[in-house]
Parts: sequence; C-alpha cells; structure tokens
Amino acid sequence: MNNAVKKIGFLVHPRDNTDFLRKFPYLSFLPKQALAFLTKHMPPVVVSEITGLNTKEGIAIPGYIIAITMTARQMMEDRSFALKKIIQAVRFAKRKGVGIIGLGALTASLSKGGLDVASEVGGIGVTTGRAYTTKTVTDYVKKCIDDFGFDKAKVKIAVVGAGGSIGSSSAKILAAWGVKNFLFIDLKKRAEHLKKNVEHMSSVHFEAKIEITHAIKDIKGWDIVITATNAPEALVSSDDILPGTIIINDAQPSDIPENVIRERNDILVIEGGVIHTPGIKCNFNLGLAGKEDTFCCLGEVLVLARDGHFDNYALGELNMDLVAHVETVAKDLLFSISRFQNSVQKHIPEVQIEKVRGIIKERCSERLLQNL
Repeated sequence: MNNAVKKIGFLVHPRDNTDFLRKFPYLSFLPKQALAFLTKHMPPVVVSEITGLNTKEGIAIPGYIIAITMTARQMMEDRSFALKKIIQAVRFAKRKGVGIIGLGALTASLSKGGLDVASEVGGIGVTTGRAYTTKTVTDYVKKCIDDFGFDKAKVKIAVVGAGGSIGSSSAKILAAWGVKNFLFIDLKKRAEHLKKNVEHMSSVHFEAKIEITHAIKDIKGWDIVITATNAPEALVSSDDILPGTIIINDAQPSDIPENVIRERNDILVIEGGVIHTPGIKCNFNLGLAGKEDTFCCLGEVLVLARDGHFDNYALGELNMDLVAHVETVAKDLLFSISRFQNSVQKHIPEVQIEKVRGIIKERCSERLLQNL
C-alpha cells in the first residue's frame, strides 16, 4: 500500500465509567460489578473517524479513534492485562489498514513508551505523542511567562512527574530558553530517574537551580506548575496551591480534581496537551472546548502522516531532535496551542484570567521590593 493512502489511528481509553457510558449510554442499567467486567473484557472498538487530514498532494488520509474499554483505574490495577488489551487494539488497527497509530493517555506509559507494542506488532508504525506533547506543554508555559509578565530568569517552575519523559524533556527545553529555577517532584521509587535528570540539566545548563522533593505540597509558592504524571487519580489538592498559581496540566487522567478547578477562581488550571487543528475533526467528544481542538498526542500522528512518516516514532526515551521535527511540520499544518481551557469550564473566562494576572503582578512587585 502506498504511504499516501495509509490510514492513521489513535488509541484511547475511558478515564472512568462516565466516559464509557457516554459512548454506550444503553449500558447504564448494568450493576457496577457487571459494568466493571464489561469494561475490562470488551474487545477494542472504533469510536469515531478522523476527517480533514490530507497529504501534501491533497489526498485524503482516513483515520480512526480506537478505544480499549478498560478504565484508567483498571489499567493501573492490572498492568499486564492492560498491555495485552493495548497490543490487541494495535493489531485490530493494523487489520483496518492503519499505517501508524498514536498511543493516548495511559497506553503509552503502560507499554514502556510504546516499546512493548513495537516488539509485538510489526507492520504498523507506533508513536507515543511525547515529542509534540513536550513542545505543546512548553509552548503553554512560554506563553504564560510572556502574557503574565514573568521574568523567565526569575520565574519559579515546578514539574510534577519530573522523572518521566514529558516532565524532564519540558524542563530541558525551558532551561535552554532561559528559565533558571526549577522544582522537580516525583515518587521516591523514581529517585534515580530524578537524579539522572538533574545531573543532565546541571551539566548542560549550568545556571539552572534545581530542587528535588517527593512531596506534592512543596509546589506551594511556585509560580507555574507542570503536572505530567500517569496517576489514575488526582494528586494535587486545593491546599497545595496558592492564589495566582498557574498549572499546566498534561496528565490524563487529570492531576487536578474537578472541585479545585470549579472552586478556585484565583488560580488557572490550563489543559497543557491541547492544540488547535484547523480543518481536522475527530468527530468524537474529547471533552475539549472546540470541534477543531484535539490532544497533541493525536496531533503527533496527524503531523507524521502529513509528512509521509509511517514508521515508529518517539518510542522509549525521547530524542529532542524529534521535538524540532514535529514543530516544523505542525507549522505547515497551521497547528497551534489552543485558547486557554480546562476540563470543567472549557474556555477559561477572561475575568478569571485578569484576576490571576492581578495577583501575579502584585506578587512580582513584592519580590522586587524584597530584593532591593
């Protein structure tokens, strides 16, 4: 089959039963135990078709959003079974003519960054979306630094999940851009990953000041917080967040509880993995503000197919050259970060943005006075 007519695929899973029942509402009568059995054992399904993507020559590239029906909690509780379902779904996609598939949400982290899938299923390209996700997260951070008047040499950035690929790669890009103050946060069992990342940052970016902690509460007082974990449930509580904090949330499922987003109008929780893709639609409710908004891990598949790349990409440890590559192709497609939105309010109200801007301005003024 010619590369130009190969299909694309994107693999997703429900965050919880609510997501599953949104697609299959007629199953809502089932008792919880039966529903749990069904979500764990159902075969992979096509939930929608992706439309609007063309090759550089103008030929339509068909695509599917494919789901395994295990919830995030089920996947984390039975990782080996989840991996079997992921591999089953990729084989399903291959039979449907998919030439490259993106691993969304937990499907990437539970397959060792796609390596387990690539070793089991040949003849189909696999990508994790990590290259484009890293670019998108850092674009949101840079925009916030510029829009809210921070000095990039003085702004304090905390990274939750700094032992992982997205967190560590985002910190490297921001340090190269001129950010100097970082707090790295991850679980104690990931201490070696944290140490490795700090050593690399310190050797390349000598002026970077990096603190390490295993306690989420230590984000209190930091200006911008990147959350990039694969935890099945929210990690950050309202008590951890001071007024004026900006959170770039790239965790799926979210690291920020819905009640925090609803109740705290003195902070900003921005979806950090959302891009605007003009002319391209997923034809499925991804829970985003616009019909032409999508997640950047799917965006990476779109970019690669547009470029005629149907081989494995961004598997395992992220090569930073891949970030620059997807950035170049994404510009050709006119992709960009979206207007600020979150999982509750959709587009964040301008009045809330201005309120947070005022708090940040006052805080920066206080710091300036303290340093005189």
